[in-house]
Amino acid sequence: MKKMLLILVTAIGFGIAANAQDIILKKDGLEIKAKVLETTDQVIKYKEFDFQSGPTRNINISEVFMITYENGKKDVFNASSSKRQNITNCAKKTAFGLDIGLGGTIETIGSIKFPTSYFASTLGIRAMCHFNPYFGVDFFKLNWITDVSDNDWLMRLQIMPGIRGNSPAFFKCMSVYSAFRLGYGMTFVPHASHFKGLCLETELGLNLTPTIFAGFAYNYHQYFGLDYKRALHTLSFRLGFNLGNLQEAKTERSKATAVTTGTEKITVDVRKSQFENDSENKTWKALNQLKRDGYTICSNQIVYLKQRESGSHTQYFVSGRKYIIICFSDDTNVLDIEVCMRRMNNRIDNRNAIDTDEIAMLFYKPKNTRYLKVVATNLSSLTPNSESECRIIIAYKE
Repeated sequence: MKKMLLILVTAIGFGIAANAQDIILKKDGLEIKAKVLETTDQVIKYKEFDFQSGPTRNINISEVFMITYENGKKDVFNASSSKRQNITNCAKKTAFGLDIGLGGTIETIGSIKFPTSYFASTLGIRAMCHFNPYFGVDFFKLNWITDVSDNDWLMRLQIMPGIRGNSPAFFKCMSVYSAFRLGYGMTFVPHASHFKGLCLETELGLNLTPTIFAGFAYNYHQYFGLDYKRALHTLSFRLGFNLGNLQEAKTERSKATAVTTGTEKITVDVRKSQFENDSENKTWKALNQLKRDGYTICSNQIVYLKQRESGSHTQYFVSGRKYIIICFSDDTNVLDIEVCMRRMNNRIDNRNAIDTDEIAMLFYKPKNTRYLKVVATNLSSLTPNSESECRIIIAYKE
């Protein structure tokens, strides 16, 4: 009897020891069995569970999705520690722009600077298009510049096409922009002849939002008066507005419901049911279900989107692999989310789409190895003016 009791106590002890471990779940789906020692704002300090006499290891919180402790308590880090992804719709795709400016003008005659300094006001109207979030063209820009001094005033009308560039967004939708334009203009001088000549303009500033920008511009206007070559140099502060479509507009929803194989279709149905049963653990269940289905997680990204905004992640898709792309949000305010694939020229390249409002999925088996953009769109939200965390998971199997 004592022997049986000793065996029972020993078995229970081993069972408790087996469960007395913490699980660190990384964002790439990897699980680490550990004994967590300390959690700071930057790192998690732990020892490997099966080598607790070994060295203390550190892992950055930015790599960790969740810790499940031995007592069942969970700490989730995805909302507070994830870095914000660049949002492609921070640049208008096509737009008409309007800007106003205030500054000053200096005139040069030959190589001599004219001592009189003008007060200059500018009004600009522009039509432009972005080929991608970072590069675009101004089809044309009309500038009307009025220079005023105590004794004289003149006006200039310029038309200039040009190019423009944007940096990646670094705070919400803020980005640095620059532009260069070259064209032809006419100078109107009261009670005198009209002079024509070459003009150019460079501009550097900040996109405060996709609609509002502010910056500084240098405008050069060359003309010939009498026997002298003259030029006007204007430096001004510009405030402007872009009115047009976002870079990533709402894509047409796919009606396709078929998938590549019957086996994968069953897997999708099961996964969809698991997501809907417990919305708070969508990410946890997605990663674990994909691992059980034999998939390898190759990307687990977060974008922060308001209603009607889109965010993207560029992925290298290898020929012959079977990919699954899942897009959803742990934020219950998101009512409808959509995912699509775009080629680098922005052409839609969807494959086998399944969309159930709160969860969107794509199956894709590329014939050729290529880079593609996976674009998530927050179509509907209970809080349309607030950003919601949306997740893009990409996985594959051979």
